[in-house]
Amino acid sequence: MGPLVLSLAFVGAIAWLVLLGAHGRQRDERSIDRARDQARRLGMELVAHERSVPHFSLFSSTRTAPRLRREWQVAYSLEVAPRVDARWSFVQRSHDPKGEFSNGYRLQVHHGEVSPEVRQVLLDIAMEWDHEYFEVEFFPESACAFWNEWVHGDGIREIHHHLQRVVAAATSSVVRAA
Repeated sequence: MGPLVLSLAFVGAIAWLVLLGAHGRQRDERSIDRARDQARRLGMELVAHERSVPHFSLFSSTRTAPRLRREWQVAYSLEVAPRVDARWSFVQRSHDPKGEFSNGYRLQVHHGEVSPEVRQVLLDIAMEWDHEYFEVEFFPESACAFWNEWVHGDGIREIHHHLQRVVAAATSSVVRAA
């Protein structure tokens, strides 16, 4: 293959990636509105938060930490009852092959403990969410999910399911202790 053919193939590949990025990642406001309506019907509360969001480059190594940018994100949350005296974050921040979780996930415990049952749910989430942004913040009174609404706008049942599993695992130890 000559240099001209290789150059044209490279330019074509770049153009395809640009189109994919431009069209595949556009916000579909109707889909987002449907997801938010469905979340409310499932009993989830939606609250906007400004937070650091990881951005992964198509060309970056999976072994490097993503760039963080402050953005407004909608938290999809479920109430935790009974309250759990714990505060933790399950975030995509780096790739540590020796870490407890795969796909760049890291558990940051701010206070309290994370039960083995919750850790198992988080392991499952880390294995499943290997290609899209999805993070969980746990507070004594709620569990919140942050995700790319524009990527997976119809996946609210999956988000709800994960949050239900987190809440059930977190509250099971409180119920057993009572």
